[in-house]
Amino acid sequence: MSEFEELVRSEAKAEEIAGFVSQHIAGLSEADASQLVNGLEEMQQKELPLMESAYFENAIQEKIHSAYSAIVAGNEPQDPELKALLARTKNSGYKLETAEGVYFPIIDYSFYNKYRDYVAPDLKAYIDIMAVESDQVPAKDAALVITWDEVVERALKQEEFINTYTDSSKTAAVRDLYEKYVLFTLYGLNNTPLFDYNSKTIKPDAREAYSKAIAGTGNSEYLKMLREYMDVLNNNGYKLTDDVIAYRDNIVQSVK
Repeated sequence: MSEFEELVRSEAKAEEIAGFVSQHIAGLSEADASQLVNGLEEMQQKELPLMESAYFENAIQEKIHSAYSAIVAGNEPQDPELKALLARTKNSGYKLETAEGVYFPIIDYSFYNKYRDYVAPDLKAYIDIMAVESDQVPAKDAALVITWDEVVERALKQEEFINTYTDSSKTAAVRDLYEKYVLFTLYGLNNTPLFDYNSKTIKPDAREAYSKAIAGTGNSEYLKMLREYMDVLNNNGYKLTDDVIAYRDNIVQSVK
């Protein structure tokens, strides 16, 4: 562990730390392995702004745009500078993402799957939750890109983590994520609103997903909130009325 701590003190890049973790994690205790993985994530978070800035230098945006189809298909770009940047991105545990016509890196939590068997249970669960997020981000361009069913499923997994691992160092991060999903559940997003802008009626696919979720036997706080929300909606003809607005605003305040 002293070698790893020296790497961190020397401000080694995420790529170097990821290589160290991959090389040494199998021979470590669960506690030490968890420390390495936590250290890697901290370095990735710290280094992410620098990695992002590299995507806005030397016409990189234009180069990615021209080669994007090939990159998504798993082919290496021919441009040497872009090829090197994408290799550094991958080796550092990031992945290429795009939104609103812009290309940028995000932490690739599926990169951590090779470490999950060595770390503590809370960190395994955290990796699973975050890998779902990075494999398919929930929203782009102010619109949901996952289904309402998936919104509910992810929120329930996050809530389960919060309740199971109350003392985990990752609980605060998962709670922040959960609060975002509560907002998705109650409001949707600007370009995927829960209620139709014209009729003020809940979207049929959302109503179907929520009705299916509350029909089960689960009794979590999230499902309790969703059942109450659907009761209020039922009493208001499934329309966005003042009563519905007041209820959901109160819910948002209660989960913060």
